[in-house]
Amino acid sequence: KYDIDLVIPIDYISNIKCSKIRDKIQKRSSILIENYNKMLIVSNKAKMFKFLKKTSILFPKSYIIEKKEDFKKVYLKNILNHQNHNHN
Repeated sequence: KYDIDLVIPIDYISNIKCSKIRDKIQKRSSILIENYNKMLIVSNKAKMFKFLKKTSILFPKSYIIEKKEDFKKVYLKNILNHQNHNHN
């Protein structure tokens, strides 16, 4: 019905939905989006962290907190590192 030159998803939901049907959209128009599997990785901090650890891409120090115990370990480790750093 319409002659659409370019599709630009603008929010999370439209990005995910369009990435699922990217191949269909590309048959009729251009779209600036990655495939669905890549979108799922970049939209999830834990998956993105695991992906980046496998690469040589620099990124901020990050932790995956899944349980309360994980938080306690990370918190205590950072407090101790901060205290040791301030005493040097």
